[in-house]
Amino acid sequence: MFDLFKKPVPFMGGLLFPGSLPARPEDFQFLTQNCIELKPARPEHPHRWALELNHSEWGRATLFCPQKTSPPLRSLVEQVVSLTDLERQEVSRAGHWLSLSMNSQKNNILHDRKCALRFMHAIMGQDGLGAIDLLARSIWSPQALAEEVAHNADLDVDHIIHWHAVHAESDNEKDDNSNTPVNWLHSHGLAEIGFFDIDILRPSEDVTGRAKDVLRSLIFAIIEGNLKPNTDKFSLAHNKPIRLVPAADFQSNAEKSFTGLRDHDEYHSAKRSVACEPQRGFAFFRSRKIIPSKFLSQPFEDEGLIQFSHAASLMMAERARATYHAYRTYTREFLPYGFQPLIKIGYPIDNGGPDDLEHMWFSVNDLYDNEIDATLECNPFNIQNMKLGDRGRHPVNQLTDWLILSPAGMITPRNTKPVRFLRENKALLDEWLERAKPGENS
Repeated sequence: MFDLFKKPVPFMGGLLFPGSLPARPEDFQFLTQNCIELKPARPEHPHRWALELNHSEWGRATLFCPQKTSPPLRSLVEQVVSLTDLERQEVSRAGHWLSLSMNSQKNNILHDRKCALRFMHAIMGQDGLGAIDLLARSIWSPQALAEEVAHNADLDVDHIIHWHAVHAESDNEKDDNSNTPVNWLHSHGLAEIGFFDIDILRPSEDVTGRAKDVLRSLIFAIIEGNLKPNTDKFSLAHNKPIRLVPAADFQSNAEKSFTGLRDHDEYHSAKRSVACEPQRGFAFFRSRKIIPSKFLSQPFEDEGLIQFSHAASLMMAERARATYHAYRTYTREFLPYGFQPLIKIGYPIDNGGPDDLEHMWFSVNDLYDNEIDATLECNPFNIQNMKLGDRGRHPVNQLTDWLILSPAGMITPRNTKPVRFLRENKALLDEWLERAKPGENS
């Protein structure tokens, strides 16, 4: 079912360390304790030294020290949205970096990238400040990396790409938690693995917030081949079509009020398309105007209408089940604050086949090893014997997604940044809880 990601994509990453004095090969002898074999390798120009790393399960990688050891951080740290403010400060302390290269081990992008992250987590040890995925142009903090390698699920598709948000107030790319509107949301990383990237102009807050799954839907549609760079019409949700226009065509033919919202340079032109309105009318009477997608610029009335393929749903379910232990930990940790935990369960629809499931959200009452006590939060469309408010125990092996609603954002199997932010700001969280007590503001 994961044949979509079966392609050999070499990995290149960077490891960030404090201090300006570069590490030496002998500094990494501790890696043998993690069952990693070390062997000196011939450094290619302009590298100072190189080590070959070999692990029986992760594969083979090369760690090397470049001649220029100052990490290329300034612009990248500003762009990355997966770091908390404290993590951003820590990463910015890096004085030197090492590089890691790795050829494909299993010819599967998600599995191979996860193995590369395992190597980087081990190499960072106690001193590393962060790890850079140069293909996705993203940065992993030590804690985020530890959370990812703690389970056996392959990397999520969200982690092989990166979204950059350019806000209206300036030309700088900033964190997507900014209070200013986003003029230009665009991906990086898809072109690097053989597909194409996508731009969304003036996206609604829902696209970067509660309905962020629309971005996942776009990514899956591109990877599955259902979206081409010049697709005339594609529905992300029921009766909500978009059109894709290659970036060069958009820049040449759209109005300046639209083209001025995005950059068209060497990093944002080739293998890239813009989400636009479908053409209206018929045949020769069809309007040729190129207008950014209105659907992606408007509030989402029902984010549950976002469509995913069967293969995409299976991948989400696998990761949800693999991270169930973490979900229980987070739920119990934030229970005193009243954050709402939710789960999504897939049940067979009436008169359907074994793969025809309706995925429904339930509020959680209690979490057990193999079952979840939960209450249905919607009326099913195609299951007659289930209704809103039904409470019961549901098997963990039917779990297809989970989330926790928090003031810092949604905690999901794909995004644990809110967990790290809340832990870093526990004093403020306790203050918020005190203020939220009934009668406090009466």
